Amino acid sequence: MSRAMRGPWSAPILIACALLLAPTALAQGQPEVGADDAPKPNPYLKLVRKKEWTVRLQVTLEASRDPHLASYANIDRFRYESLSMFMPFPPKTASGLPIEGSTEGQLFLDARETDTKPALVGPFHSDTMYARYDASNGDVRTIRVLHTFETISWDTVFDERAALEVGWPEGDWPDEAKSTFGPQQFINPAGAADPPVADLVNAWTEGKDPRQVRPVTLAKWLAGRVQEHVQLQGNSVNRARYVGSGNSTAGYELQGAAETAVEALGSRHDMALLLVAVYRAAGLPARLVIGADDDPEGSSRELRSWVEFCLYDEKNEVVAWIPVDVAELRSRSSRMQALDRPWEYFGTNDELHEIAVIGCHFIPPAQVRVFNAPALYGMRMTPLIPSYAKQIINIDVNRTPQRGDD
Repeated sequence: MSRAMRGPWSAPILIACALLLAPTALAQGQPEVGADDAPKPNPYLKLVRKKEWTVRLQVTLEASRDPHLASYANIDRFRYESLSMFMPFPPKTASGLPIEGSTEGQLFLDARETDTKPALVGPFHSDTMYARYDASNGDVRTIRVLHTFETISWDTVFDERAALEVGWPEGDWPDEAKSTFGPQQFINPAGAADPPVADLVNAWTEGKDPRQVRPVTLAKWLAGRVQEHVQLQGNSVNRARYVGSGNSTAGYELQGAAETAVEALGSRHDMALLLVAVYRAAGLPARLVIGADDDPEGSSRELRSWVEFCLYDEKNEVVAWIPVDVAELRSRSSRMQALDRPWEYFGTNDELHEIAVIGCHFIPPAQVRVFNAPALYGMRMTPLIPSYAKQIINIDVNRTPQRGDD
């Protein structure tokens, strides 16, 4: 590949012209969804092949003595004045639309059902919402939450020629995009980019201002650099530690963006975390998207992570999110493709209709606690919280029964 293709600063006009002449879609001949089905139109993405999903998450916590601590330092019961469990409810994404009012669930304390009317709270970082289950004044051994919501997913077809015309905003980013620059665990926990990530971006751009090229060109080129930099290691559930069998896990082991930048090895989740961190370090709003992948048996056994970056048409006040699955790019090649051609999994993705979006965080951005490993939920408890507890999460995804003639 020529230097002009690998470094967009050397020939931005040439690349822009090539992209304007390039084909705009890899998925052809699929029906476009009707206006009544789709979310507010994204002028750069066409949505095709709709599927409706019912997502069920169950979190079970059992207070237990930490075998690594002296017995006097342990707490083997949850004793609380106030207790809140935070369960994810997804934002509207490029490929997904949550169904308002579909959230249902129960909070069980030991065997007693307590809260059956969760409060939807937020928005938090990346425009995310959470269902909060509350209880007060208890002394229990186990806490269990059953949480359900419905969502719709589509495949995406990217109009790259139109998106290339969008430049950088002269003013500030809209709040939805600006929130993504805030601190996020495993990506930029201190707010600013961690040094290994900042060093990568600086080296790749040769110290030049990333805003010298347009956002789509920058996003595409940086995705290709991450694709070349990281070798995939581990399975698609990121070395999840299964307890028992089926879809039960004790959490997800994430090394995070900084370590992935240094080691140049990581799981599919780690690659997505690094690309989000790289985009943010380059000044491009980006968020992680986590979804549950359908399997042939009709339930989920895995999580998928990908990235969405923001395009902001300041003149027309259009905010558009564009999906990028860098792990799928890497699984097909260790080399960046030519920038003057459309890429499957950059904007265009024919697998997203099979994935129910769950959220944007492995740990809720709401000053919460988890045990052992991130597992999508979060917990608050006063006055004290145990230092150790056994944690199990179950995720099931099934097609939502169709109503009437739909």
